[in-house]
Amino acid sequence: MKEEIEKQILKHFKNNNETIVKISTGMGKTKIIEDIMDLERTGDLRILIITDRYIMQEQYADMMKKFFSKNKQCDIISYKILKYDEIEKFKLKGFHIVILDNVNNISKEEYKEICEITSESKKLSFYSIPSNWLDEIVDFKYYFRGLENQIENLCIKILKEYRFDLKNGNALISIDGSMLRPDFYAERDGKNIVVEIKIYRDRYITGQALNRIIARTIKYRTTTNLEKETPILFLLMCEVEDKIKDEIYIKYNSIILDIRNIKYLCMQNIELMSELENTISYPINDIKEQKILNEIFKNDEAANYKEEKKSDTEKLINKLLNVNSGKQDKTYRKYEETCTEIIKYLFESEFTQIKEQLETKDDLFVMDLLCGLKGSSTFWRILIEHYNSRFIVFEYKNYKEEINQNNIFVTEKYLFNSALRNVAIIISRIRF
Repeated sequence: MKEEIEKQILKHFKNNNETIVKISTGMGKTKIIEDIMDLERTGDLRILIITDRYIMQEQYADMMKKFFSKNKQCDIISYKILKYDEIEKFKLKGFHIVILDNVNNISKEEYKEICEITSESKKLSFYSIPSNWLDEIVDFKYYFRGLENQIENLCIKILKEYRFDLKNGNALISIDGSMLRPDFYAERDGKNIVVEIKIYRDRYITGQALNRIIARTIKYRTTTNLEKETPILFLLMCEVEDKIKDEIYIKYNSIILDIRNIKYLCMQNIELMSELENTISYPINDIKEQKILNEIFKNDEAANYKEEKKSDTEKLINKLLNVNSGKQDKTYRKYEETCTEIIKYLFESEFTQIKEQLETKDDLFVMDLLCGLKGSSTFWRILIEHYNSRFIVFEYKNYKEEINQNNIFVTEKYLFNSALRNVAIIISRIRF
């Protein structure tokens, strides 16, 4: 879907003088700009980028370096310059491409004025915050605020689980008059912490992108009245090298929790873990969780509370061990329910659907559990691609003795090639 939307945006840009895109944070604005630059590789090229903040000017300057040579020039200015009535000083005419970033930060009248002055230029405008006048004229909505809200809400739950008191970030006014707003302020044990949440579609982040995030946030402490010793906590939905995390902590008193740390924080709570798996845009099954050693996470009430609390994994193990084998007192039903609970705990995010005690079409057999496969990780993808199986059957055997060949033959009858149901897993409490 993402690739198709990007193709449509590029096609529209090529064929029209003006393109407006509503795009969520972290959903690929940089990639769209880079693809447009690739379209303009030959001949002379003059491009103007107008953005809302000085820090964004720096980011664009870094990004555009690789595209420009002797015949390719790029000017980067801010809307603030335009509001000072110095438009003529920068001569907005004569550019092949004009990119308006965060165009929601100017009025409809200002936008029209810029469009009139740059009428001979191709224009690409981005915005990410709902805007009445822009929402009426937008060409493409590449907007998934719901996902941002989900991840934000998940981070709030995680921090509250660890006894942080959270408040929305109040605006900070910097020395140059620009407005800066942290995502949240957290407080615990009388200590105030600035919290920044960053969402990514991919597992890894480039060093350049990480440096920009750190620099922008450190500016809260260096250019505003925020106390210089205020710790900053970054929750990054990607993986960051340990060496870099250590350097950032020592240099800036800033703590980075990457996806490994966040997975660790979620693992003691089955609901948080399920929410994490269903929210992150890439598979996390093969990511090794990493314990957090920083003092704010291992201090008395928070860390001890988590250490003393039995993990959901231990609870499920104990529950399984406490189910007697055999059919007496319908213990086989308790065994089935517990096994299903464990499978959901381990793999629910990998399945499109989960159906319990499903009868076959001839009503002769009942499958304990039938799950549809997403194929988002290697093992399940192998079943889809090499065994032509879109569904997997789980069969539970709560026998006191080893299962025999006949039990396997019965399970085999649940499989049906034309229904894309070609794989079954038998779970037995006795090794065979």
